Amino acid sequence: MAKRPTLEEQLQGLAACEENAFDAPAAERLQRALRGRSGLLIARAARVILARRLSDWVPELVAAFDRLCQDGAKRDPQCRGKLAIVEVLHELGCHEASLLQTALGYQQWEPVYGGSVDTAGELRGNAAVAVVAEPTVDSRFLVQPLLVDHDARTRVLAVRALTLLGGEASECLLRHCLLAGEPDQEVVGELCGGLVDLDAERAAAFLADWVIADHPVIGAEAALALGQSRHPDAVPVLRQAYERRHLIADRGTVLVALFLLRREEVIDWLVEEYRQADRRLADLFEQTLSTLGDAALCARFGWSPS
Repeated sequence: MAKRPTLEEQLQGLAACEENAFDAPAAERLQRALRGRSGLLIARAARVILARRLSDWVPELVAAFDRLCQDGAKRDPQCRGKLAIVEVLHELGCHEASLLQTALGYQQWEPVYGGSVDTAGELRGNAAVAVVAEPTVDSRFLVQPLLVDHDARTRVLAVRALTLLGGEASECLLRHCLLAGEPDQEVVGELCGGLVDLDAERAAAFLADWVIADHPVIGAEAALALGQSRHPDAVPVLRQAYERRHLIADRGTVLVALFLLRREEVIDWLVEEYRQADRRLADLFEQTLSTLGDAALCARFGWSPS
């Protein structure tokens, strides 16, 4: 009786399917992996399908996803297989509506010390991004519940999906999340960046009070988002925020945001600020310039890292 190949040997066999000629034995190896019970092998097989652009294998991917949803914690720990399938289908431009709806609501609780954890957060979020790739009238309604998902990573990806979808309705949803008090810093950053991408002028007006008042959760993320926008309406907001912060230690993020604007009138003003700065403020400027790592910008200030 032939010895059953180890997991490592099977993974190596799938790597060969990607690197070598895709002949009948390779197709058989790929099919065996997709129809098996290992999420890890299915994830690797999905990558082979993407690398070789094997669009005719999509039904196999869909069937594998359905199987992995059954007793998922045992068959597919960490949702590696299901996540790979959603990502590969998205990359191939294959919109499998039923599969995506399942993924949007899928939870997979796995045991950890002291309790259990849902490992499907990134799967739900990636499904949201895939849903808006071929938008329908229902896309925004399908993504909206994920804005209050218990997993912060899911919320980040849901915000990203709505930003990609665009429109004033998406903008209103993102605003509401900030107004409702989103607690996670990464999600707040995604919300601020999304609002800037959707409409930088309106975002500058909406985020201004949080930036100027140095809100403990929103202030820094909103300032950086406005800086990255390079929009002229962000200039007075960030300048006022900088001037309102009397403690040098509180000026760091706003100073970075001002540099990120990359606007000539702002750089000219910052050069003058630097020339008139005391040693502590000058140190903050030099730390910021060093972090940005732009030699031409450093030359404008007549400073170079030692």
